[in-house]
Amino acid sequence: MFNPLKSIKNLLQRQQKVAVPYHKEALLREDGFSYAFNKWSNSEQKQELIALAKDEFQLFFEDRKDEKTDKVFRFFRMDASFGFVLLERNFKDQLSFIAELIKDRLEEHEYYLYLGDKRVWVKETHTEQIERYYLKPRTAFENEKKIQHFGNVTIEHFYRDEQSTHLRLLLNAYHDHNFTTAKSPEEFVEYIFTV
Repeated sequence: MFNPLKSIKNLLQRQQKVAVPYHKEALLREDGFSYAFNKWSNSEQKQELIALAKDEFQLFFEDRKDEKTDKVFRFFRMDASFGFVLLERNFKDQLSFIAELIKDRLEEHEYYLYLGDKRVWVKETHTEQIERYYLKPRTAFENEKKIQHFGNVTIEHFYRDEQSTHLRLLLNAYHDHNFTTAKSPEEFVEYIFTV
């Protein structure tokens, strides 16, 4: 005999053991979000964010991390990657807007949205959700090499039990004879936060 509760319990237990999302769908913004984003885009909150971002990035790029900052950006840099993390507690209800701002600025700069999705995982004690944008440079060549601008860009907004926790951005550049040299993270920050 079919037992729906037992089936759901089995499904949830299997979800704990795999990396495959329980649910996945295209990331589509509603009209209400667009209105709120446009309002935020013209707000003082956005201007404060941009000023803070420029200050903290400048300290990071000049390797002056010991100087006093609010330290709301957490940076990481590897050979072919650069990124940062923003925590929700520092940007009350703004992370979705920040993700949208970065995506929009990149689309103005020879990028296209390769993937936009929302994935949900069911854990034993909570749910996890990630809203992700993955952007790639438009195809263009210079001296028979593909122009990569800043490289591929991943923007991920994380939630736990439907509460925003943090935003992560990652730039991945290719170091290959088929591609031009990627622009620096400093140029990326200058472009994104000059609005």
